[in-house]
Amino acid sequence: MLFLYPLMSAMQMISARIGRVAGHGRAAIMRRLFPSWAGQLEPRYAPSWI
Repeated sequence: MLFLYPLMSAMQMISARIGRVAGHGRAAIMRRLFPSWAGQLEPRYAPSWI
């Protein structure tokens, strides 16, 4: 946890800055950039431990 906390904080900060500049969150930006079928691939091919 000691190692992961700075990484989680950095990811949260990066996401907040992207949202502030773009006016949308990461999911809305990805939805706009990628085709609709790309979002359907993830659940089938995700590892079972996630």
